[in-house]
Amino acid sequence: MNTSMTKAAVIAAGDVAALTRTLHAEFEGFEDDVPATLKNLKAWFVWKTTEIKPDTGKFNKISFYPRKGGRAPVRRNGVQGSADDLKNLGTWNDARSTLNFDRSFAGVGVAMLPSFDVVALDVDHCIENGKVREEVSDLTKDTYCEISPSGTGIRAFWRGTARDWKNHHGWV
Repeated sequence: MNTSMTKAAVIAAGDVAALTRTLHAEFEGFEDDVPATLKNLKAWFVWKTTEIKPDTGKFNKISFYPRKGGRAPVRRNGVQGSADDLKNLGTWNDARSTLNFDRSFAGVGVAMLPSFDVVALDVDHCIENGKVREEVSDLTKDTYCEISPSGTGIRAFWRGTARDWKNHHGWV
């Protein structure tokens, strides 16, 4: 597949390898923007995708603990936030190194666990014609934001805690 295709075209074609290459290129373009507050957490993992659903534009993200001390990445499973999970999550540098070492991984992620005192907001389908919807932009203007891997949503991060974790009314 032609590597000059847009991400939307790669997703529409269902080409996992091209999507992985595209996501790598995007990562290299934004990694310097990630704030130290997030980079300093030992909360990082890597992920790969093995399936794209072209009809919905969705693709799976399978999480792995990053390689540390020469060991191979291991799939993240079990109870998130457990002692074992916390032990195996990596540093920013662990995740970045794993992504660069093993090009089958498509991206890095940060675990959102209450003990980290970081709150994340994930808003799907809020980018239209290359612009973030005004109400989302207003809500996230004073914090670090990134475009989601799909290219159609955003994720924003704040220091603090939230009363719960999941899906609120409307678009939040």
